[in-house]
Amino acid sequence: ADWRFLTGSEDARTVVRLVNPSRRALVEARGAVGAGGAIYVEWWLPRRRAVEAARSGLEAAGFTDVRCYWPWPPPLRRQTQFWLPLDAPAAVAWHLASRPERRVLDAAWRAARQLGLLVPLCTTARVPDGDANLLEERLAGSWGGDRITWLLLTGGRRSLNKVVALAFLDEEPAPRAAVKVARTPEAEEPLLHEAEVLELLARNRPVPPGVPEVFEITRRDGRAAVVESAVEGRPLQPMLREGTFARHAESVTDWLISLAGNASIVPQADWWARLVDAPLQEFEELFGGVVDA
Repeated sequence: ADWRFLTGSEDARTVVRLVNPSRRALVEARGAVGAGGAIYVEWWLPRRRAVEAARSGLEAAGFTDVRCYWPWPPPLRRQTQFWLPLDAPAAVAWHLASRPERRVLDAAWRAARQLGLLVPLCTTARVPDGDANLLEERLAGSWGGDRITWLLLTGGRRSLNKVVALAFLDEEPAPRAAVKVARTPEAEEPLLHEAEVLELLARNRPVPPGVPEVFEITRRDGRAAVVESAVEGRPLQPMLREGTFARHAESVTDWLISLAGNASIVPQADWWARLVDAPLQEFEELFGGVVDA
């Protein structure tokens, strides 16, 4: 088995990583992980009833709170974009429905799941220590539900890109919240600034649709985390064409005006250099060689 111990800041918990472990290796890992620690396992061998086998093996070794995910693309090969929770059919259905290639994906997913070909199967589990997942308990309690499952989004190649966990309550068909977690200490300040701006908007004016509400600012595994309402939508980039750009730009401008509300008029001299001259100069320096004036 491939052993790796991952430690973060002082308030982060120790995590052991295993690849294709035997039952003996799981038992040894249980002895190595201290109270409050966790285990992350990758199973790369196709097999039927893989989820059930992984769960029973981890629980037999003494772990609890077993979560099973299918990541795509597979880790260690390309940057993984999402992790689908295999014990939450509603979350999987929601994600597949949001993809442009929905029908093909849905059929391929069901066939692969039935044949046991969803590899790698990635599982997480905790050492029972009486310290439950307090964030999950608070969210589930406030929403009047029993259980929360997570659909993880880990796109972005920079360490400043956030990990986003979409929270699904019981078998609801859409996420209730998005929990954004900083990957690194350097990523915490921009994330906390985002929460500060959202709270400022909520206090000072009615916000238009599309602005998330901040539920909670907390920490997850030693990193800053912000719990926001989940806002659904489609990426703008695929919809931008020469014939559609003006229409979309107009819509964005109208939305920004509604976001400003009844803000006071500021003299042009106070903002032109910062908001027009400087961005235009930066754009010219970066792209002046590939576009005309």
